[in-house]
Amino acid sequence: VVGETEHPRFEDVSALPGVTYHYRVLAVDMAANRSEPPDGTTGRRSREEPEELSGVLREDATLSGLYRLNGTLRVPRGLVLALGPGTVVECGEGSSLVVEGTIRTLSGDGPVEFVPVKGAPWKGITVEKGEAHLKDLKVKGAAEALRFSEARGLLEGATLVENDTAILVTGASPYMVKGCHVASNREGFHLQKTNVR
Repeated sequence: VVGETEHPRFEDVSALPGVTYHYRVLAVDMAANRSEPPDGTTGRRSREEPEELSGVLREDATLSGLYRLNGTLRVPRGLVLALGPGTVVECGEGSSLVVEGTIRTLSGDGPVEFVPVKGAPWKGITVEKGEAHLKDLKVKGAAEALRFSEARGLLEGATLVENDTAILVTGASPYMVKGCHVASNREGFHLQKTNVR
């Protein structure tokens, strides 16, 4: 039991910001009769300030909520960075995400968004010899929104807008792009030193 309330609302004050919790709500009447347990619901306490991201990932991680990317965040080979639905990453000037392991978005309500802080330019997301399984992703305001260098995976249903280059592919990258919205970029797709066609 997380808590009790006599009101038609409840706040779990023990919940950590950005972590998704699963709840079941039971009604109890004056005679102590309990209702049947309903299907569960999920909830997440939002952060007032974004959590900072930079450095090197040391273990698999799942991000959910609001984050601020400063400098470079590196995902080494063998590690997985998962991004929950509705996650927003505010990208500081010159920041970047470099993935040598795996990056994936998780299914759910709302896209995963990478957006610039106050319009300041940032470098973008680079997948170097790693894997990227990205669905319902929005990337805005980057020099190279997505750079795939000998990368594997799928980009589906993404929105790439207002970047210098939306997608840059280098080397032999067996990567599939489906159903994406690519608009208002200086360059949409750029193939560089690759046999991909």
